[in-house]
Amino acid sequence: MIVQQGTPVETFSFIFKDQGIYVFESAASGTVTIIGVVDKSQTCSNSVNGIGAAMVTDKSLAQIGIESQDKKEQPNWWFINFSFFCINVFVFLVIGIMIRAHNLKVKG
Repeated sequence: MIVQQGTPVETFSFIFKDQGIYVFESAASGTVTIIGVVDKSQTCSNSVNGIGAAMVTDKSLAQIGIESQDKKEQPNWWFINFSFFCINVFVFLVIGIMIRAHNLKVKG
């Protein structure tokens, strides 16, 4: 589907062939749609004709296998500092070689 920038999308269609959890977010409104696709042998709770809908709560998300996790990634300061040091050494080495080559050329 190709949509011009600024054009609101009100509907779309998609055929879900694989079971799983699908999350769609509207960049325009910030709303999130979560679709849980189950196997043919499974049934959804509160479903009518095979289609179930529920408000997004911790309980309803847990029923389809989504759990909220407080995941905070700490920066790897050792790697960041080492990378910064190596990049600086490389830059000064290249500049030093260029100055040395220039001085040899001027003397020669």
